[in-house]
Amino acid sequence: MDRYRSFAELEKYEKANEDYRIVVRRRPSHIAIMAPHGGGIEFGTAAIAASIARPNHTFWAFKGIKQTGNRVLHITSTRFDEPSALMVAANAQTVVTIHGCSETAVAIYVGGRHRELGLRIHQSLCRAGFNTQIGGRPALLGENPSNLCNQCSGGKGIQLEISAALRKRMFAWSEENGIKRKGKSFHRFTHAVRTALAR
Repeated sequence: MDRYRSFAELEKYEKANEDYRIVVRRRPSHIAIMAPHGGGIEFGTAAIAASIARPNHTFWAFKGIKQTGNRVLHITSTRFDEPSALMVAANAQTVVTIHGCSETAVAIYVGGRHRELGLRIHQSLCRAGFNTQIGGRPALLGENPSNLCNQCSGGKGIQLEISAALRKRMFAWSEENGIKRKGKSFHRFTHAVRTALAR
């Protein structure tokens, strides 16, 4: 259960650039790559989104930057109403959101309402050697029109849920010091998604 049900509520108790940071890099592409649970909330997701976005697509991230306890900053995607995020989404034809799920399987779950693009991403990731599923359990489907990924002008976006096990493989990971460097699977993943978006 989330502590905060809206960004306005979160903003009353958490401080920008002290507890969280919002990062925006605008590009002329009609695609926006977004990480609403970046930083310490769902580790690695902002770095993955930034790499997919580079150099052509708009990038937006909400990053938890507390020393500990960043999970309290999580607002579920169907209620994620941070104003700059909604503006970035509305100005894009297609939104791809990058999330981290707690599944122990080394897997990616492709959700969202954009079936055609979802299938392209799924196939591209499979060709790159990843265990990829369309959908998954109900919480990972991303089909609700209120989901941030579907707030784009086209009304149909993509939600990519990357398991914790896979995200740990993507980075040289230390429990003490956090993420150190990006591994081969990180680059294979982001390249496969960029390839699907380019078609």
